Amino acid sequence: MSIRCDLRFTFTAGPEAFEVIEFHLVEGLSETFHLDVHLSCANPAVDFGQVLDRPALLTIWQGGQPVRYVHGSVTSFQQGNTGFRRTRYRAIVEPRLARLQLASDWRIFQTLSVPDIATAVLKKHAITLDYKQKVTHPHAPREYCVQAGDTDYHFVERIMREEGFFYGFLHNAEGHRLIHCDRLWIFGKQPGLPVEYNPQAGGDRPGPALRSFTYGENVRTARQTQRDYNFKNPLYNQQTKR
Repeated sequence: MSIRCDLRFTFTAGPEAFEVIEFHLVEGLSETFHLDVHLSCANPAVDFGQVLDRPALLTIWQGGQPVRYVHGSVTSFQQGNTGFRRTRYRAIVEPRLARLQLASDWRIFQTLSVPDIATAVLKKHAITLDYKQKVTHPHAPREYCVQAGDTDYHFVERIMREEGFFYGFLHNAEGHRLIHCDRLWIFGKQPGLPVEYNPQAGGDRPGPALRSFTYGENVRTARQTQRDYNFKNPLYNQQTKR
């Protein structure tokens, strides 16, 4: 006997009314999410300028109530085949942070901490009100920090990783917020644990479940040795192991 889950999906981007055919969402800690959604619309000639680079919202409904939001900006939009009544479209939705991959610069930041540098770069891209830092201990200012031609996104990601920062996103019906934090536990735990493991899932499911699980082991570095040389005291042993 099948279980009725009463799931429904809606997608809004621009003034057109779209119907969701299917979607694929990829999320991960400290990476930009990627939503690939296939749509249909009664308009066979949707104005790309009203959709591309505009806010978009995917809402997951269950029992007539919204249970999940995915908010972002449309970074790619495609038109497909046209049938008797409707035309197929495809949209890629990513966070505003992904736009930082399109800008690169050469510059030096002086006497600023890494959180302050990240705030300055994000402010340049108008990411201010929808950005938050959760810091558990002070981070010392750097005498200087160089952005040597890398993109704003990879520059911020690199220096924040050096300081032990993670990032993730919080979604609601009005937007999404980027959150940087220097402790993983700040993001909290997923409610409703443990998650069900169902490798042979079929039909409708009333809740989330794992469909596949892979266990593996890898060889890793077990010891690190550091050596240095002092020309004034060449016999001095400057070697450490750990």
